[in-house]
Amino acid sequence: MIKYSIIIPIYNVEKYLYKSILSVLNQKFKNFELILINDGSTDNSLKIIKRFEMKDSRVKVFDKLNSGTGLTRNYGLDKSSGKYVFFMDPDDYIDEDLLENIEIQTKNDSFDILMFGNRVVDINGNILSEKKGNIIKKYENNFDISRDFDYLLSNYNIFTVWNKIYERKFLIENNISFDDQRTGQDAIFNLKIFRKINNLKIVPQSFYNYLELRPDSAQTKFRENKVFDNFAIAREFQKLLYFWKIKNNFGDDFSISSVYLMINEARKAFPDNRYFFEILDRIFKNLEFRLNFKKTVKFRRLSFYGKLKVIIFKLQIYKIIWRFKK
Repeated sequence: MIKYSIIIPIYNVEKYLYKSILSVLNQKFKNFELILINDGSTDNSLKIIKRFEMKDSRVKVFDKLNSGTGLTRNYGLDKSSGKYVFFMDPDDYIDEDLLENIEIQTKNDSFDILMFGNRVVDINGNILSEKKGNIIKKYENNFDISRDFDYLLSNYNIFTVWNKIYERKFLIENNISFDDQRTGQDAIFNLKIFRKINNLKIVPQSFYNYLELRPDSAQTKFRENKVFDNFAIAREFQKLLYFWKIKNNFGDDFSISSVYLMINEARKAFPDNRYFFEILDRIFKNLEFRLNFKKTVKFRRLSFYGKLKVIIFKLQIYKIIWRFKK
């Protein structure tokens, strides 16, 4: 029986594929399958992964029309057969002892999710930052997870999928899958999981190397609709806090911060004031934006700084602030 299914969605990442795929194939623990799904790439990505398939029987290649990362991960999950599932991004890479260390943790314990730390690296492999806890922890019910959520949120990337090993049976039985958002679909996926999870184990070691914002990634391109994706994440987070009966203004403040982030990204993409303010006016006057903002953000729940940011939006003071902010 295959122990681990490693799933990588691929779209126009030919420059990064060799390092990413070799980091998997060079794992010290060998009982895994590597599922590579070409999501309609227009570069040489498909040719590259087919070469790997010809050389290593553990590699399984699938080719499909472009549908985005989330739906492509679902496709890979349907094709997987391992007891555990691990989702990687195609431009990142893992330490050669990741699966070996995870195997040690699985021998005496069962879990729905095992979570570990990660490093953020630049294109040359230099470590820019690292996020991990300092002790092994095991939770055996959802209540204990909810009580310790501040620790998890502070010490680990809870929104990402690439620092977690999922039990495939758990995902299937709870009908958990990715949605079709172009960005942030992994955050919504995990927030849904935290309502269902009972067995969680965390390991205070970093095995995953996340490449910091390559210029052509989905995270670095300006998209007006990205703010709507972030509204969806905030609402999902609010559902989780309501489920846990936790009073917290995180979801509301996250929404406000997302709008600010979108403004900063627009400024970088459109340095000319005329185009920049045309973009902002179009977004802020958009009915969908206004409805999403009203649905997601409750003024009374905001922190002081959150309330201040709303006032800046309402009075259009942002036009003065960002006119001089380059």
